[in-house]
Amino acid sequence: PETLLLGALDLIDRDSVIVYKPPWGRPQYEVLGSTASYTVFPGLPSPKGYALAYCTCPAYAYSVLLSETQLMCKHVLATILACRLGRCIERPVDTDELASVIARQCSI
Repeated sequence: PETLLLGALDLIDRDSVIVYKPPWGRPQYEVLGSTASYTVFPGLPSPKGYALAYCTCPAYAYSVLLSETQLMCKHVLATILACRLGRCIERPVDTDELASVIARQCSI
């Protein structure tokens, strides 16, 4: 847990949490990791009424989904903290730019 927090704070310090804001709809979050960029989906609705999050990184798949040893990865924590602290790097995007971002994220 301490390593998770330190990793998340390091990502925030390096301005690695980016939010793409289209003129409509839900913002798209991207975290620039040490080896790749990952898409983070914070605040997903759950059937039980609490917010869920998802990240496309391998650590989330293994530690959260498979082994269930963590509640979240450092990218999810960094996104949540950066949003609360006002430390997300905001990038307004139009339709074409957002399509380009999503295409790049899907090719990872």
